[in-house]
Formats: sequence, structure tokens, C-alpha cells
Amino acid sequence: LPVTPMPMRGMYFYMADAAIFTDCATGKRMPVANNAQLERDYLAARAENGQSVLLTLEAHFTLESNPETLMADKDAKFIPGKACN
Repeated sequence: LPVTPMPMRGMYFYMADAAIFTDCATGKRMPVANNAQLERDYLAARAENGQSVLLTLEAHFTLESNPETLMADKDAKFIPGKACN
């Protein structure tokens, strides 16, 4: 997996101290490393509890945990009301 930051686009969901990112291009679901700023921005962007929000960002993968984990690097932007299509 790439360890250098790359642009990504997908649906972000956060609940009970766990974040999941579903990549728009592949449909692959992956955990997101703890990131307090992403969590705050997600809570502000979502319309209701349990809703995924479209997220664009630069990120890389880390193999420190199993399975591989997405690590946000920069330019994270939530786009409420939009989906992958």
C-alpha cells in the first residue's frame, strides 16, 4: 500500500470512537486512524446521527495495525449532502 499522501474521496462514518472510510473508487472500507479534528468536523457536517458524509482529503496507509489503516494527512474537507456518485 502507498505510504506517501495521495488524494482520496469517500464516505466517512464515525461512531463510538471508531471511524470508517469507504473509498468511492473501489468501495473498499477501511478504518481511519484516530484524528480529533476529523471527528469534530464530521460531527458538525452530518445532518443526523448515523449518517455518512462525503470526505475528500490527502491520506496514506499505515500498516501499524491490522487491517491497514487510513491516516489523514491534509486538506480534509467534508461535503454534506453529497455521495460518491
